[in-house]
Parts: sequence; structure tokens; C-alpha cells
Amino acid sequence: GSARIWDTERCAMAGASSATSTSTTVVAPSAPAQPNSTSSSSVVEEISKLEGHGSEVATMDWHPFHSLVATGSQDRDIRLWDPREPSAGSVATLQGHMETVKSLEWHSSGQYLISGSFDKTARLWDLRVAKEITTFQKHAKINRVRWHPTHKDVFVTASQDGMVLYWTLDGNEGGLQHGAQISGAHGLMKKETPHAINDVAFSPTGHVLSTCAYDVRIWHRTKPGSLVEKEHADDETAIDAL
Repeated sequence: GSARIWDTERCAMAGASSATSTSTTVVAPSAPAQPNSTSSSSVVEEISKLEGHGSEVATMDWHPFHSLVATGSQDRDIRLWDPREPSAGSVATLQGHMETVKSLEWHSSGQYLISGSFDKTARLWDLRVAKEITTFQKHAKINRVRWHPTHKDVFVTASQDGMVLYWTLDGNEGGLQHGAQISGAHGLMKKETPHAINDVAFSPTGHVLSTCAYDVRIWHRTKPGSLVEKEHADDETAIDAL
């Protein structure tokens, strides 16, 4: 498995300097040469290939301010990379998950990394020592983890049992406290099995949360410890809730 780094600066510069619409071509190093294009087109070039995982890479995230990329794979490992030196391999490997690492995200401070896995656990890692701080298991297979954009000690997990859980770091060596939850967010399938949640996303202020499965739903906090569904995706006013 591998991850690739692409240079989009040329594309951005071309778009800024042209009043007309631009087209973009993505070119990998092994791809055949492209014919000459018009001045309004641009090329996105691959600049790094990060290789070392033993299976398909399922997720990745950039460190908020260092030249550091975290990747999670079906080989159960998390690897940290300096994309400027791909030939050096990963700079660290974080091991602990027992199945595919499906999702990971850096904390805005850059100190912590949260990961979610098909082993039904989420794990908090401390970059300073490259070690796991704590593990919690309150789920089915986890599809997504997300940090809250404004409450820096809060994150959510979304899983294949149709549940979203809010978690708060309690400040005691990375301990976790379970907060609010959304159960059966997208209802049940014919066999009375909850629809798995594929992804979650906070609004910029964090007051609204969206979840997606076979549809998209928008949620908002009404009072501490509770969550109420505000709108459905088939309602045109759903976006207004943001």
C-alpha cells in the first residue's frame, strides 16, 4: 500500500492568473507524456510516493503545522512520514490496532492523533513519545473519528452500528469520558440492522454535526448531554441549519 503527495500549486497559480475557466490534468510519474495543452490548462504532478505499508492505505491526514503525514492501513499500522524524504521510509510506526485503521485525524495542537479501527476501538496517541495514551471500546467497527473544531478536548466517533458518540478528554493523562450520543442515526435496514455511518463533519463553529449513510442528516445540540436531529437531507431548508 502507498500514499502519494501531489503538487497543486501550479494549478492554483494557473487558475488565479486566468480569467477563463481552466482544465486540470493529473499526471503520475509512470504515466505517458501528455500532448501540448492550451495555456488555460494546468498539470497536477506527483512529487512523493510514501511506500511501506503491507496492505491498502485506508486513511491519511496532514499534521497541522509540521511536514508530517499520518497514514492508516489495512495492515493495522499507523505510519508517520516526512513527505520531503519519501525514500527514507516512515519516521515512526504506531502499532496497537488489531484490524484495519479506517480513520485518523490530528488534533489542532499537533500533539495528539486520534484513530478509529474495524477492531471496534478508538485510540489516542501522543506524538511527543509516539505511543498510545489510551484506548476505548464502546462501538461496532469505527468508520470515522473527528475532533470538534472549537472544543479542543472533544471528539466524536461514528460506526457501523449507526451510532455517533461524543468523547471528552478529562485531562487526567488522556483519560476519556463518554458524553452525548446519537443512536440509530439513519434508521434501520430491512433486517432491523442500523445503517452504518460512513462519515461525519462538524460545521466550522461545531454547533452542527452532519452524518451520512444512505442519506445526509443534520444534527444540533439543544442542551448539555442531548442531541436532536434538526433537518433531513431531502428538506431544502437543511442547509439553513448551518
